[in-house]
Formats: sequence, structure tokens, C-alpha cells
Amino acid sequence: MYKNNKNLNIIILVAGRGSRLEEVTKDPKCLLKIQGKTLIDRTLDQISDYEKQINKIIFVTGYKSEKIKTHISKHKLFSYCDFIFNKDYELGSIFSLNLTRNHINDHNIIMDGDVFCESSIISLIFNSLNENTILIDPKSSNTGEEILVGASTKKIISIKRGLTGEFKNFGESIGFMRLNRKSMMKFFEVIEEDILLNSKTIGYEDLLDKLVKFIDIGFISIKEKKWIEIDFPKDYEDAKKLIIN
Repeated sequence: MYKNNKNLNIIILVAGRGSRLEEVTKDPKCLLKIQGKTLIDRTLDQISDYEKQINKIIFVTGYKSEKIKTHISKHKLFSYCDFIFNKDYELGSIFSLNLTRNHINDHNIIMDGDVFCESSIISLIFNSLNENTILIDPKSSNTGEEILVGASTKKIISIKRGLTGEFKNFGESIGFMRLNRKSMMKFFEVIEEDILLNSKTIGYEDLLDKLVKFIDIGFISIKEKKWIEIDFPKDYEDAKKLIIN
């Protein structure tokens, strides 16, 4: 459906400082090296399999922005890359995502830059026939940290931290989402309203529950596929032991 169209933009959010990992590194999380390769190099290598679809890769940077850009400049996909600097990176990812409103395309994939996963997970979001979809892990915990998804057979009903209730499908968002142009513009409206209200919300994920009230968003279960979001030192240690392709 999307092959060779060059109408896909990839937004990768790497602005955060990752203060909970300070005992491990003073660098941005995306520059953490796991199994001999940085997180960001691994992500770029994985999405390079879909180069024929890609128009632009937009990095939203903040903390140690130039170090990230210098590192990415050595990658074979650098010619596709644009960089947006978020001076308010400590305020959270809604401000990062809001800066991309003039950089969207007919199809858009939003990726958190601190996710370590197997390549088959990447293929799910790139090959999705649903223009609006989120990847979820059905093997979810509920510590209050996770973004949890409750869905019917085909679409998401609610998505928020600490979500409970009876749903036909339930899981944790892993930080990869696909939205078409119309849905992205609606998301920017939701974000702008939240910012104007001086909300305490800091993560774009915290606004997805509002978005699904306006548009239908589907989901894809990653089932038994392996992934880790690197937030804490233990996540980093677990990722180093994870055997993935």
C-alpha cells in the first residue's frame, strides 16, 4: 500500500534528559550503547529497510542536541534527517511533538527514542494497512507508569496511565504510533488546547485519551515480540541481556 510512495515522515522524540539514568550515563538516552550499538543507530538501521517509503526523518532534540546530531551525521540515513530543537525539553514531549506541526506528511510514524526492540516490531508499524494505529503489548503491568490501552475488537476506546476496566483487548503502548495527516492535525489541536490551559500534562501520550474521542485509532498487538523502554538503570541492564534480532 505504501511502497515507494515517499509520503511517510518519521518523527523520533529524543529531547529528554533521562535524569533517572544519571548513574548510568550523562548523555541522552538514545546514545546508550546496548549490545555494541547505540539505541538511535539501532533504530535507524531498523527503519532503513523501509527507505523507499521515507520522505523525512524528523528528530526533536533538546538535551545535548549537538551531540545527538553529530552522532547521527555518520549514519547512512543522515540525508533524510531534519532536526528540531526543543528549548523547553524539560517540560516534556507534548512540547516536542507540537514543534513538528509543519513537518508532517500524508503518513506519519511517531517513535519514542528510548525503545530497544526487535526488528519485527518495527515491521508491524511500517507495514500496517491502518493509517491510524498504535502498537501494544498485551503482557502489560500496571504500576502507574505505563500507558495502558483498552480497545474493542478494532479500535481503541481509552488510553491512559493506570487504566482499568473490562475491554475486549488490553495492553501497554510501546511508544510507536502511526497517524495520517488529518489525525495529526487533530492531535495538534488537542495539544495546543492543553498547552493554552497550562496543563500539568508533560507527555504526549497523556493526551491520547482525548484524541481517541475524536478519531478512530486502531491497534496492533506485538504478541510475544520483545522490547524494553529504557527509563531506569534496571531497564538498561535488562536490555543488555535481552536476545533479539
